[in-house]
Amino acid sequence: MTDPSPERRIALFVNPLAGKGRALHWQGRVQEFLASHGIAYDLIGLNYPANLIGFTDVIILGGDGTINRVLNHFPDIRLPVGVIPGGSGNDLAMQLNGSLDIQHCLETAVFGRTQWLDAGICNGRIFMNCLGVGFDGEVANEINRVRWFSGALKYYITVIRKIFRYRSIVMNALWDGGRYQARALTVMAANSQYTGGGFRVAPGADMSDGKLDMVVIGEISALQRLFYLPRIRKGNHIGLPFVQAARFTNMEIETGRPLQAHVDGELMLSSTYRIKILPGKFQCRVDRKGGHRNKVTGSTETRE
Repeated sequence: MTDPSPERRIALFVNPLAGKGRALHWQGRVQEFLASHGIAYDLIGLNYPANLIGFTDVIILGGDGTINRVLNHFPDIRLPVGVIPGGSGNDLAMQLNGSLDIQHCLETAVFGRTQWLDAGICNGRIFMNCLGVGFDGEVANEINRVRWFSGALKYYITVIRKIFRYRSIVMNALWDGGRYQARALTVMAANSQYTGGGFRVAPGADMSDGKLDMVVIGEISALQRLFYLPRIRKGNHIGLPFVQAARFTNMEIETGRPLQAHVDGELMLSSTYRIKILPGKFQCRVDRKGGHRNKVTGSTETRE
């Protein structure tokens, strides 16, 4: 594979804290790959520059939280953005690359075709992957207390810790032509299919359709939560009697009291969440074969 633009200069963002050092583990390999193709780059750690003048591309080596912080620091970025998994969950990397194989992700992040993809915004914070209010927010709040595991296993352990303790509350969600007002475990607004290190919570999500996918999981018992967890991971929960799904461009969630939420794993606390779509917001490098994999099947997924 050859570089179609020999004058490229890449802003390489690396979060040294991501994935318990996973990003640092892959940093050398990324640098070697760029050097082998004669591509110039600047290594950027936790101190971000004021602008990206002089760069032709951005590559982010980290997890979903790292991607979220970079894109919120540069909300009007028009440069192609490639993603290499270096965090704990890496859900957006999976969505864009169709695999978490490091070599495949490297080639996609550097040479993948570009595609303008949607983003969402909630209370002024942009997200590319997913917003979760309620149970999902509480899981994100506690997940860093699980020290010895990562990825889906870390999410599973945290979920099980919360399953028997979390109490549903009444949520009032209003969206384009729809309303939900009842006790709910969680309300999610998803731009991509995955969250929590591979849980396919929004199996129909398409990052280029100009809409976000809402998934509401209503009030269910602790044993039901435990029983249905594997189905949620596989994306087989849509259509269950306590699950409501819809697509929207604008939504407001009222919780009555401050309730924990997360945007791409970054925490947020409010009693009102105002969410809307940002169509075609970012230009991303995606897998040449499958675009952004909006119809991923189990046979094409590869997780390290």
